[in-house]
Amino acid sequence: MANQEPDRQRNKLTPEALERLRAAKARYEARLAGSASLPAVGLKRILSADLAPPHRTQLPEEYLSVESRALSTFDDNPLFGTYGAAKILAVSVELLKKWRQRDKGPDYVQYGPDGPVRYELEALTAFRAKYRVKVSAKL
Repeated sequence: MANQEPDRQRNKLTPEALERLRAAKARYEARLAGSASLPAVGLKRILSADLAPPHRTQLPEEYLSVESRALSTFDDNPLFGTYGAAKILAVSVELLKKWRQRDKGPDYVQYGPDGPVRYELEALTAFRAKYRVKVSAKL
């Protein structure tokens, strides 16, 4: 008998939870009276939704703090694939492939003879700057 007393205390509902349980039961009975085809698991589903803890909208503390990171953690010259490089240069992927075959276009990094091709951001911006046409103001 002494063993059952802690179980009773642990399973006690707070007054708010008990009120939500009663309200959910009343809603279920009202729905049941209106429809004879309600499934038997309906009460369990309604009760579990009503007794579930409220959804938290507060962000964790680790996302709210902004820490300064070391400069070495930033990649100031990232690599881009052919598709990304084509977007930066505003040309087609096929044109970049043709430029590589003809030894033209921006410098690139290739990992092995048939390996993937990557373009450095500095090489793309230098290539774009090289072909910039400056318009002179003629009067």
